[in-house]
Amino acid sequence: MILDSLKNADRYKTIHPLFEKAFSYLQDVDVKTLKEGRNEIQGDDIFALYQKYETQDDKDKYGEAHKKFIDIQYIISGKEEMGFTNSSELQIRTPYNPDRDLVFYEKTEQTNLIVGEGEFALFFAEEYHNPCLHHGKEGDRNIEKIVIKIKA
Repeated sequence: MILDSLKNADRYKTIHPLFEKAFSYLQDVDVKTLKEGRNEIQGDDIFALYQKYETQDDKDKYGEAHKKFIDIQYIISGKEEMGFTNSSELQIRTPYNPDRDLVFYEKTEQTNLIVGEGEFALFFAEEYHNPCLHHGKEGDRNIEKIVIKIKA
């Protein structure tokens, strides 16, 4: 897991062969040209999910992980918490769905990170994460975000 500002993206471009393309996309994209949902970058190897939503309370949300994809979750506007744990004692709530590349876990102890405008959280394949959480400030729940999905 990595948490940083997009202005520091060059530090991470060499970690994975597709990271340079992913971070360059985030640095160059005109958000006004995006449609909500999937936006193509390089077929099924790398694509962007443009999202607008309201954050949820932690009690209403379960952690997740992916096997095939790495997530770069970049906040365009707003602020949210994202839970993370490196615990190996996770209990599966909803079994892995290969079509959605998604498994949900029961509640567990997690560290909540606050991710704000211009920042990203990167979650490698199989890393537990619990995004879209309300950060506690009343009335501030609106998020605009791009999630880059990168084939692991």
